Amino acid sequence: MKILFVNEKCGFFGGVEQNVFDCARALKKRGHQTFLVFSSLSGRDELTFKSVFDSLFAFPEVFEKTNLSKNDNFFSWVMEKKPDVIYLHKIQTIRNFIALSRYFPLVRMIHDHDLCCPRKHKYYFHNGKICENKAGLRCFFDLAFIEKGPRGICFKSLKRHFAEMRRNQRISTLIAGSNWMADELAQNGFKAEKIRIVHPIVDIGPPVSVEASSHCEKSCQQDSDNQFSCKNVAGLKDQPENNAVPSPLKSNDLGEGSDFSLRDSSEATILYVGQLIRGKGVDIFLDALSRLNCTWRTSIVGDGNARASLEKQVRRLGLQGRISFSGWVDHEQLRNFYDSADIVVVPSRWPEPFGMVGLESMRYQKPVVAFSVGGIPDWLENEKNGILVPPANPELFALALKKLIKNPDLRRQMGLNGRKILSEKFSFEKYISRIEAILFDVSCRVALNMKQRIP
Repeated sequence: MKILFVNEKCGFFGGVEQNVFDCARALKKRGHQTFLVFSSLSGRDELTFKSVFDSLFAFPEVFEKTNLSKNDNFFSWVMEKKPDVIYLHKIQTIRNFIALSRYFPLVRMIHDHDLCCPRKHKYYFHNGKICENKAGLRCFFDLAFIEKGPRGICFKSLKRHFAEMRRNQRISTLIAGSNWMADELAQNGFKAEKIRIVHPIVDIGPPVSVEASSHCEKSCQQDSDNQFSCKNVAGLKDQPENNAVPSPLKSNDLGEGSDFSLRDSSEATILYVGQLIRGKGVDIFLDALSRLNCTWRTSIVGDGNARASLEKQVRRLGLQGRISFSGWVDHEQLRNFYDSADIVVVPSRWPEPFGMVGLESMRYQKPVVAFSVGGIPDWLENEKNGILVPPANPELFALALKKLIKNPDLRRQMGLNGRKILSEKFSFEKYISRIEAILFDVSCRVALNMKQRIP
């Protein structure tokens, strides 16, 4: 097959770009031709990124809202390449691609909430709670028509947003990264038969054999904190499609005498990896850490526009010296952070479309503490490879952290469980085979219905 990838950025930038790179490289190894249309360079290792494509075309105008002429260079280039399928990724509007659907089938992977949520975050502006409603009049009352642009606050047309949703409903197939994302699409009028659920797995390699950290095993003592059942923290069923919000745990479920003021001599290293933006909930995580009075250290890896406010929050909470901000790091450096970590956290405020950091954590045999939001329950099985916590609750997040800090044997077992889950359910080769099958099926099915594909 000839596969034309479409993504705003060329080069490594985030999870979307990593997914595009890994997918294109794997499909190319299987004998397919891969092309890329993009808007701008990311500034991060573009040469390696470009190496997996047979041909690339930088055309910023095609990603904008203006209509291009069919005589434009972009359309001429696409007609020359004659792709069997156009595979859309991160893109704000498909206005200039929908015209090509007369000749080439379109498949789109939905990486985030931008398509269905005018605010893009899928949580309410006024209270931070997750929105479980379809896009509509309610978005207006949540001030979704206001957004922050490069020149400051500006107004956004909700009418144009809904028009873009209708445009996307003409796409042949949409790939959702989790059950939550598939439900969101269906709720907003996308036909169920057009939606395929495929977890967006990146090529993180085989599970890494990691010796369990031993720096807290000698002094860790069992106490009343180890007696509470984390099934009460998030009593979700093990089926990944079940995204029900669990019943909250009350602090007295720990048992009489359990208290955060009780010091212990155990220590654990806690790791956060991701963007430093409000939706990632790092502020909630810091609040949870402030409630712990046991010994711990935290590494925060990543960058974003919330970094300054988070560093200020650390100082206000008096947590200096126990929390380090490392900024963006490359893959080799990131491995060192995982090697030295005991626990990985995913404290997201927004409903994660999937949460690929979870797969990385399982690769390194690390247990995960995460809020039960979005696609996270698709890979985090409560009490098996980590602990699920009701959304945006710092007290219960702290309780889950404390249980793992004080129980290295449980951490080790959850890490081993995670490695097994990764091998059995999240194989990269199986993922590529599913993507390959979808692209091939769509290209064949649509081609048969086209009397004349190329003008």
